Amino acid sequence: MRHRPSSSAGSAARFTAAYDAAYADVLRYVQRRVLTGAEDVVAETMTVAWRRVADLPESLDDARAWMFGIAHHCLLNHHRTHRRQEALGVRIAIVASGAGDEPDGADLAVSRLDLARAWALLDPDDQEVIALTALDGLTFEHAGRVLDISATA
Repeated sequence: MRHRPSSSAGSAARFTAAYDAAYADVLRYVQRRVLTGAEDVVAETMTVAWRRVADLPESLDDARAWMFGIAHHCLLNHHRTHRRQEALGVRIAIVASGAGDEPDGADLAVSRLDLARAWALLDPDDQEVIALTALDGLTFEHAGRVLDISATA
C-alpha cells in the first residue's frame, strides 16, 4: 500500500518530535543496563519505532513511554543474543541544597555502600520499576506499560 505524501510527512514529523523527546532518556536507560553496545540497542529501538510509526501514540508522554517499551524489548533481545546478564548499575547524583548540607567523603561512601547493598537485595523486576520511575522519570502508568504490568503492580 502506498502512503499519501501528507500522511507520510505527518508520520515523519510525529516520529521526529517523539524521537527528540525520548532519545537522550532512552539512551541513558539503555546505558544503565548494558556494558557495551548501548548506542546499537537504541538504534534498533528507533528503527523498530519508525517501522511501527503507525502505532506511535499522539501524546509525547505516551510516545516516550512507548519508546521505552520498545527499548525494553530490544534489551531483552540484546541479552538473549549475547547470553549474558548485566547488573543494573545505580548512579547516584547528589545535589547539595546549600553549604554545610554536603556530606563528607566518609558519609558519602557509607551512603553509597548502603544503597548498593539494598539495591542488590531487590528483585530485578522491582529494580526495573524503581529505575523507570525514579531515574527515568516515567509515571507508574507508563512504567507499567513498559513492563507489561498494571500501574498498581
